[in-house]
Amino acid sequence: MPGPLLRAGRCRRAASSSRTTPTASFSEDDRRHMRSAVELARQAKGHTFPNPAVGCVVVGGADGGEVLGVGWHPQAGYPHAEIYALADVAGGAPRGG
Repeated sequence: MPGPLLRAGRCRRAASSSRTTPTASFSEDDRRHMRSAVELARQAKGHTFPNPAVGCVVVGGADGGEVLGVGWHPQAGYPHAEIYALADVAGGAPRGG
């Protein structure tokens, strides 16, 4: 089953393999949201080992450009970035850790 980027038409399958490669069809909103996610990840740099520093931006809205929630993985043993971002969307704090 193709991944979400392939289904959205933002990646193409390489002719000689089953791997997907990004194309240049990312919008300026996509690029801005990725920069935001990287900036969020930097807040935890050096505190997440053995996990990577990760930021997450959940977007939606009619045009897909509205930021609905954000999060980052603050340190090892805590929930990951996606959990914090989804909790931000829902208006609550993540559980677990």
